[in-house]
Amino acid sequence: MTTDLRAVQEAAAAWPRPPAGRAPGDAARRLLDAIANLQDGRSGSGDVAALVRQVLLEDGARFRGDPHLLVPGRDPWPSPGDWSRAACGTRPQDGSLIVSAVPWCPPLREHEDQKAAQRQLTEVFRGPASDYRRALQNTPADPFWRRTLGHTHYLSTAQRSAARTVALAPEGSTIIVALPTGRGKTDVVWSRALARDSGVTVVVVPTVVLALDMERRTKQAAQRLGRQLSPAGRYAYVGTLDPAAKRAVREAIRTGQQRIVYTSPEALMTGLRDSLMSCAQNGLLRQFVVDEAHIIDQWGQDFRPEFLTMAGLHAELIRCSPASELPVTVLLSATLTGRHIDLLKRTFSPDRHVEVVWGSSLRTEPAYYAAHFAAPEDRQSAVLEAVHRLPRPLILYVSKVEDANAWLQTLREAGLVRVAAVTGQSSEEARRLAVQGWRGEDTDGRTVPTEFDVVVGTSAFGLGIDVSTVRSVVHACLPETIDRFYQEVGRAGRDGLPTVSYLATADQDIPVAKNLNGVVLIGADKGWERWSALRDQAWKTPSGALRVNLRSLPGYMVEGYQRSASWNVKALTLMAQAGLVRLNAATAPSRERDEDDDTWQQRQDAFYRESRDVIDITVVNGAGLREQAWDGLMSDARRQITAAQADSLQRMRELVAGTYCYGEILAKQYRVRTGSETLITSPACRGCPGCRRAAQTSDVLFPPEPSPHLSYVGKAADPLHAGADVLLIYWPDETTRRDLLPDVVAGLALAGAMVFHCADPNMLDAAQANITRPVIRDDDELLMSYEGLVTVIMDRNATGVSASVLQRLGRRLPTYVLGPASLPAPDKPLWRWQDVTANLSIRAALGSL
Repeated sequence: MTTDLRAVQEAAAAWPRPPAGRAPGDAARRLLDAIANLQDGRSGSGDVAALVRQVLLEDGARFRGDPHLLVPGRDPWPSPGDWSRAACGTRPQDGSLIVSAVPWCPPLREHEDQKAAQRQLTEVFRGPASDYRRALQNTPADPFWRRTLGHTHYLSTAQRSAARTVALAPEGSTIIVALPTGRGKTDVVWSRALARDSGVTVVVVPTVVLALDMERRTKQAAQRLGRQLSPAGRYAYVGTLDPAAKRAVREAIRTGQQRIVYTSPEALMTGLRDSLMSCAQNGLLRQFVVDEAHIIDQWGQDFRPEFLTMAGLHAELIRCSPASELPVTVLLSATLTGRHIDLLKRTFSPDRHVEVVWGSSLRTEPAYYAAHFAAPEDRQSAVLEAVHRLPRPLILYVSKVEDANAWLQTLREAGLVRVAAVTGQSSEEARRLAVQGWRGEDTDGRTVPTEFDVVVGTSAFGLGIDVSTVRSVVHACLPETIDRFYQEVGRAGRDGLPTVSYLATADQDIPVAKNLNGVVLIGADKGWERWSALRDQAWKTPSGALRVNLRSLPGYMVEGYQRSASWNVKALTLMAQAGLVRLNAATAPSRERDEDDDTWQQRQDAFYRESRDVIDITVVNGAGLREQAWDGLMSDARRQITAAQADSLQRMRELVAGTYCYGEILAKQYRVRTGSETLITSPACRGCPGCRRAAQTSDVLFPPEPSPHLSYVGKAADPLHAGADVLLIYWPDETTRRDLLPDVVAGLALAGAMVFHCADPNMLDAAQANITRPVIRDDDELLMSYEGLVTVIMDRNATGVSASVLQRLGRRLPTYVLGPASLPAPDKPLWRWQDVTANLSIRAALGSL
């Protein structure tokens, strides 16, 4: 009997005494928590039955036995009917029940391969032993990655490319990073944030729950690294943070000691704005990061005007930063389409080059199951069956708040008590408690008993939440876009282990999905009236912008106050996406000379109260002032948005039909055309209705990890002022090499040479130890592609350069070569290289540095 099974058996035998032992496995741990709470009603018979099934199936799948458990046969333990609903068989023994698990998988369509479907579900229970766990490449880390994060490897070559690009990016750069969920996007921005001993990285996240989750992870990282990253010990600036802690965080931001802070657009535009402006003016704002950046396509469609003005504040922060200390902008997402990339470029860097690190690849963890039901009651029965039988933790997604509340009641009536609901109407505290009870860990990273195994949620739940052990995602709805579906499926399997996705749709879902998909865009006549009225009521700022109040109500209109504000937002959002205007945050007031503290504080408070509703508008296209041209540009923008939404819904319906491989459909969705380049996302599929109907498994289950090229150069480094494509730095003898080479390498790194082609990692680690500039150790890839300076360090007894170095020299890319004085010229082997090329002795080079 395995450790998990033994711990559960002992707990069942000792009941009603609390379980005495602990179990290493997540499912067994949850089961022990459920058993402990059976008597007080905080868990139900359905919870225990479902978790017993999972523990038995995990044991059987991993060790190929026929496991069973002896459990009490009396209330409040599950009855034979409860065990049957969880697909468990029972037989009585001395007043107890011997329980075993019965094979089951979600209902299949005609011609689907039953054996393949069952095998794909079994892999979820095999967990770490699964043949379908994608092995990450564990690429050796660069010196800067080891120094800042303590990691010895990158998770993949794509993460390495993203990390190098962000680390090497010149100040003021804008970078879009597309990396799959679970591939370490957060570490990419952490590394640059931690390279120096001061300076602030602000990370804007769409939800408070995500901010709190990132705070938990940052606390754990700070403890692991032994570094103080916040004097206040807090990283999430959210509404529930007490006033004293908020003041401490704001002051730490001003002084550059708050190394990382996570916040919402609302808090960014109000409480944090003044301190961030001071931080930027002092040259201490290192990075401006937007996480889950793909949601830009939804900005302004709901009444959250902070999403509109955030880009304006971003531009203001850059303008007021010293030229030598401009923040780097990083926009992160796992799922980006061409429209997303275009909008991000226009929103955050309209006048600058934007670098795109395309590490996009599809998730290989989920096996997909789908069924369509004509009657809603048939769908409800099928979903209820699935929730009783699929592995936990589990998310049940619906489209409407009322559906989430109804499902919560239905599940509880069916004996499932360890269930929570999270919707757009849930309070911040309710969301925090739901995630804490679901994960079994509080916001400080301390282990606490699990309280929930199932969360019922709308699309408001889960964005970026890092609960690595989620095993199942069930949709009792038709998601209105394929992006929403894929994002929600991606909540599971962040640990890289197999998961299951079950999509259960009904006829009644189609009008709901169409309604949600149909973004309400302001029409031409109404839009022009809105724009004209806003313009007429605006007042000019000293900078020449038009300042408008979003809640202004034109005198000839009789709509409600809130509704009018919402239409103003929609009009301006569409105008910004059409390239007619740029939306900026209203500039904070300056303190008047001789103004006393109380008056100044009152003026500041009044400004921040009103600033949420105030936007400064800059007209960037004169057509915005002429109705006919305005209408044409707005019509084009409406068509693009409508077409993109309709296309995304159509691809969602293709998934429902189950005719084609899900991997092929998803790969098509995330294939991006930018300029003259096509950015490919390779298909990947562990199993889906289309593949099972064709009686095949995908040949591209594990496509090669993407390996984006590093193209960021910035200013061409030439620390020794060689003025030539190639500079040879030579040592005359071994003693000189041994004594001077480490100091020369460190000096070059300190002076701006960051990429080294070197066989000895210890030398580069030693150079990195005392400098903040990133040191990168190349393994031939950058010799071929990097257009900035590469320093090649030859072996002590080298008699020539390698073919890859020769190729780089042939491309006339800037290169320093450190080698022995006897090194022959590559194209004239009878000559010493130092006699036919620009050169310095190693001692002279050290003197120059």
